[in-house]
Amino acid sequence: MASNNNESNNFSSNLKTLCSYYKSISDVCRKTNINRQQFNRYLNGNTFPSYSNLKTICDFFGVDQEEIIKDPIEFKKIISPVTESKKIDDIPEGIFAYIDILKNASKHGLDRYCGYYYRYILSGSFPGNIVKSLIKIYQKDGFFYYWHVENLTSKSPVIKKSSRFRYDGVVFMVSERIYMIELESKLKSTISETIMMPSYQHGNKNISGITCYSTSDISHQPVSSRVLHEYLGDKINIRQKLNECDLFPTDSSAISDDIKEAIFTPPLSPTDILLTN
Repeated sequence: MASNNNESNNFSSNLKTLCSYYKSISDVCRKTNINRQQFNRYLNGNTFPSYSNLKTICDFFGVDQEEIIKDPIEFKKIISPVTESKKIDDIPEGIFAYIDILKNASKHGLDRYCGYYYRYILSGSFPGNIVKSLIKIYQKDGFFYYWHVENLTSKSPVIKKSSRFRYDGVVFMVSERIYMIELESKLKSTISETIMMPSYQHGNKNISGITCYSTSDISHQPVSSRVLHEYLGDKINIRQKLNECDLFPTDSSAISDDIKEAIFTPPLSPTDILLTN
């Protein structure tokens, strides 16, 4: 407990300073696992934290318990060499606030799209072929994520060596459109964005749209193509479904005509994709 009102007031002021280096008070509360209403009492100087919560707060911010009750001017001098430089390089708070808005807006609209999908898209690295891959959209801690795995095997004549690529991404819903942004997980050498149109047909959970990405070869050529996600269900045999993923010629009978129609881009030919030059 604080020994006097000055130390309690100092703590309140210094806690506000420390929180200013994070995207939001809610973010600090989540990471420290302290109730938001209780935390507000600390910020307002109405209550001084228990020994346990004081230790949690100090450990989280990396300061000593003796430091956090010092005069605010002196306290800022103590922390500024580290945190000021961090704040300059940090992501602007407005962006975090916007992400929170997107996150909250997506909570209910995306529920029905959780599950596994086959993803079909024209290949930018291997023109004249379709990439069939596996995606899972899932919810965790109130946010929607997805993983995406491409399984390219040497069964395809254009593939010299079998390879598997994993991508991890986030999902938002804005104005009845689904936005998916992913990063290649191992090399972190490519980011892609997909905009999907939800299907409102009864019993149809397939979703289609357009994706932009860069090719996996050395040129990393930016390309764009139509894409289809074919819904598989909430529970699947992942190994079996991955084994069905591969690279297929655009005239392959393994890909149905309905799927080809969904991803081919009229008036372009089935072998064409959009390029930047």
